[in-house]
Amino acid sequence: MAGRNIHPQDIEGSLRDCHPAIRAGGIAAFAVEEGAGEAVAVLVEVRPDASPEVLRDVLEAVRAAVLKDHQLHCAVVVLGPPGSVSKTTSGKVQRSRCRARLIDGSLEAQALLVDRCTREELGTDSQEAAGAPDVSVGAQAISFAPGAPLLDGITRERVIAAVDEVAGHSGAPGWNALLQYGPSQGIVNADLARALSAAGACTVAATDITITVGAQEGFILVLRALELHRRGTLGIVAPAFAGIRGAATFMGAQTVDVLEGPEGVTAADLEAACGRADALGEPLRALYVAPDFANPSGTVIPRQARLELLHAARGRQVLLIEDTTYGFTDPDVPPSLKALDEHGVVIQVGTFSKVCFPGARVGYVVADQPWNGSTLATWLATLKNTTTVNTPALSQAMVAGLVLSDPAALAERQRMLRKSYRDKRNLLLTALDDEFPTQANSDSAGTGRRAGSSS
Repeated sequence: MAGRNIHPQDIEGSLRDCHPAIRAGGIAAFAVEEGAGEAVAVLVEVRPDASPEVLRDVLEAVRAAVLKDHQLHCAVVVLGPPGSVSKTTSGKVQRSRCRARLIDGSLEAQALLVDRCTREELGTDSQEAAGAPDVSVGAQAISFAPGAPLLDGITRERVIAAVDEVAGHSGAPGWNALLQYGPSQGIVNADLARALSAAGACTVAATDITITVGAQEGFILVLRALELHRRGTLGIVAPAFAGIRGAATFMGAQTVDVLEGPEGVTAADLEAACGRADALGEPLRALYVAPDFANPSGTVIPRQARLELLHAARGRQVLLIEDTTYGFTDPDVPPSLKALDEHGVVIQVGTFSKVCFPGARVGYVVADQPWNGSTLATWLATLKNTTTVNTPALSQAMVAGLVLSDPAALAERQRMLRKSYRDKRNLLLTALDDEFPTQANSDSAGTGRRAGSSS
């Protein structure tokens, strides 16, 4: 590159301490094509809650460090959440895999910020720019992925009233109990079971639910319970929510990508993934799938395809880890995989971050499979007891008072959010039509339009 041998480890070393927001070990440098030659691309992991100002500072620090130490410009800088850098099970950076994900678009889909900049945009040749104090930055593409959920109707007074309501119920724990340790499996399981049944999501017993610290803890506990760090392979629909990849990396699970089509993952996709996993020497034991408006692709799996996927999973003895985060955005989506599951192949993971508020950090896992003489949900609670002990009772009470204590409250909250998100989406599409009339009406524009969806 530029007539010199450049080692990616050297570039990564230059970036390790260039900004405090960069995660140690979360850096990958690799080459990408630029014109007739090659240029540097860099992927760095930062905190997922980093503000736009912090992301901008990291971007400039990365470009400046590579320019100062190696006299090279970065053609692409990708800032991603934890788990973005592909690694082997032993923790070695897989640079070729990172490069492939950049090329196929799956890396950008989960990124917090992607910045592309040619030498011409920098306005100088990289060889002549050594030691330059300022680095110009090209046009940025900021992902919508880390966008904060709507908090319409969630106020300080409403939250306090919600907890008062829960604490005051007959037989319910009072305020003092909410400030203490609680059972690892949760205290709002019965309310949640009723709400899931009322919404038609699935019919499940309270004892088959474990309340978690957000869906993220749910994923980690499930992967730990399945012992995927010891044996077997986890299939991950690609592109996928960054959190599941981060959980797999954290747990040291071997993974295989399952590329989805325009209608999501299919039974044929699962069969192909089983073949690839067998070739790796570790059979596919579980598959992560988000059947309703998957993040980031937005795909929805049709009902018949869901039934076929369940049949294939049962035949292959593969557990489906169902992410239901965005199912609430359209009331007309098919029943959840868990609702259609007649043979215990689905583990459902959900969250209240989108329908309530993310600061509560309350999620759940529906896991009614027989496990170690009891159920998987009970085993998850046992594992949770050794980590976070319990999901804070105060947080559970907030959620219960807001959307669970009244069977109709959750459905009403979802209806209100659907309308708000639909209005915002329509406003965005109108702006796209106004600003980019040709591109916005092109089938190849990638605007994410989906007829009939509310997401």
